[in-house]
Amino acid sequence: MSGFPDKHQRKVIEHRGCPLVVVAGPGSGKTRTLVERARVILTEDSESNVAFVTFTRTSRRDTKKKLESVLSADEETEGRDFPTVSTLHGFAESIVHKAPAVVGLDHGFCVLVPDTEQELILGEVIDDLSMTISSANLRKAVASHKNKSLSPKSRIWPANLWFFNKHSCERIRVGHNHWLPNSVR
Repeated sequence: MSGFPDKHQRKVIEHRGCPLVVVAGPGSGKTRTLVERARVILTEDSESNVAFVTFTRTSRRDTKKKLESVLSADEETEGRDFPTVSTLHGFAESIVHKAPAVVGLDHGFCVLVPDTEQELILGEVIDDLSMTISSANLRKAVASHKNKSLSPKSRIWPANLWFFNKHSCERIRVGHNHWLPNSVR
């Protein structure tokens, strides 16, 4: 996209003082504009709270990669904490987890994930952890862990990811395939 930012994008980047809604079509440079806006805001005031709330997991993942790339390359923002990048549902869940009693939930509640989303989540886990395992084999590993009643502290499961069993909300750790039992690789 040459000539970035154009006059409309510049207005978004420079806007301050009240909420802002950006509406534009696909490929118009929304993400690039908002990432640049975050970079400028963080350059002006390193204590600013910046959050990106998206509608889809794909958008969240793409936005986070672009944001990290831009902020890591900028001398003034390099090494700082990255802004929150979340889906609308994930952001709302994080808010409710901070004060579950306000909405009538117990501390430590979990959100049940329908079967139709399981494949997407497994794919994200595999991508995010750079795992070399199929989603079917990861699903088998989680089931094996559950069926064998392995302790989450078992040596075959790393400490970097919790998975929730949707039926019992039991927390199950999963990780890189070289830590999985041989039977599910």
